[in-house]
Amino acid sequence: MKKALKVKLSGKHVPQLLARGMNRLALSIRPFLLRPASFTADIPGLKPKFVDAEDQIRWYEDVLENPFKAWTFCITSDPNDSMAKLAAAFIMQKAMLMKMDRAPMWHDLMGGFKNPLVDSEVSKPSLLVLANVMPNSTAVKFEKLRDILERFSDVPKIVVSSGDNPFSFFVQHLHYPLHGCVYLKTGLVKKEYEI
Repeated sequence: MKKALKVKLSGKHVPQLLARGMNRLALSIRPFLLRPASFTADIPGLKPKFVDAEDQIRWYEDVLENPFKAWTFCITSDPNDSMAKLAAAFIMQKAMLMKMDRAPMWHDLMGGFKNPLVDSEVSKPSLLVLANVMPNSTAVKFEKLRDILERFSDVPKIVVSSGDNPFSFFVQHLHYPLHGCVYLKTGLVKKEYEI
């Protein structure tokens, strides 16, 4: 059996990650072994979609191996987004170590109507991490996120969230294609069969 991947940041790279916008909450969680939860996305009007943990591990490892492929990836975690943030920061760290001519960027979406990544000239990053959008976010925030996904369609993107599995999150709220995902849960989250 293959050894589980340890998701952690190197202390010497943290200042660079913070300088590129990484949210400090990614530092609030201890390193963990990548053990995503299998899930079934049951979306009205669509056939139920089962997503196996092994597929999620393979997708995550593919992204780590080639973080500059123009894909859209979503990482969610429950009961909050701290594990998802660390998993995204780990990919961002790997991208920084690959020394591209352009640097990766982390962007937390904020409330209101301003959308700086769309409204102003922003140099194209090598990788874009987008966070601070939850299933109960406003329609305005979802519209902002979708506008960013469209504007940077040729840039690899990681969307970080919590409160739902990543497939349902993308299909129900963004109606945007997803190339891979990871769903993480802590021991605080009830198993499907628990009441």
